[in-house]
Amino acid sequence: EFEHHTKRCYEASTIVRDFKRYFNQSLQKKKLMKLDDEDFERLYQEYLNKMLNCDRVETFRKKILIHIMYPEYTDDDIDEIIKEMVGKKEKVNE
Repeated sequence: EFEHHTKRCYEASTIVRDFKRYFNQSLQKKKLMKLDDEDFERLYQEYLNKMLNCDRVETFRKKILIHIMYPEYTDDDIDEIIKEMVGKKEKVNE
């Protein structure tokens, strides 16, 4: 129970901070903490996807997010994913 609360608190704080920093949106941590597990997990996955698709998010932060989403991936796997993401965006901008 304590580990669950600590993890949720950290993740909610991260979501609030990053939405303010990257998307200029204010979220309330208290509301996030009140969500049931299923809704919070859905929101957290949406947050991860939104961050990965944001051009303003630094590469090192994207690597951390990919590690969170796919803990089984190696650093080399993640480097390849990042290269593919950058390549796709460059093709779109050409």
